[in-house]
Amino acid sequence: MEMTTINHYGIDTSLQTVEHGPVIKEEALQIVDKFSAMQVGLRGSAEEVLSQSMFGFSIDPRRFIEIAMDTESRFRVKFEMPRRWWGLHQREITVDGLDQLRGIVEQFFTRSLDDLDDQGWASSKGSRLNSKK
Repeated sequence: MEMTTINHYGIDTSLQTVEHGPVIKEEALQIVDKFSAMQVGLRGSAEEVLSQSMFGFSIDPRRFIEIAMDTESRFRVKFEMPRRWWGLHQREITVDGLDQLRGIVEQFFTRSLDDLDDQGWASSKGSRLNSKK
């Protein structure tokens, strides 16, 4: 697989996207852990809470994974990527458990986009999301 640059982004308290620059898989997993830990007892205005609970990783504006942390162990994950043959695939799933979320993020960093599509990210069922080859 060709090495693809993956960028980390977040949301500020003005609800604007903030680009944080390129990250490697290990840094992305640390970001996931940091955001999960911040959810315990999270308080503040809606804007403050959103800025501390929503972030993502992108290859380009049409290929990304966005994570909204509902609690320290329940997450909404939105995927967006072009379909191999036609159109744009968008999908949102709810993930229960930090280990499952970490697995999804790891796959985003280690699999080709076509492989992710083949593994079920573009399907309507989430059961194959974490499958290994």
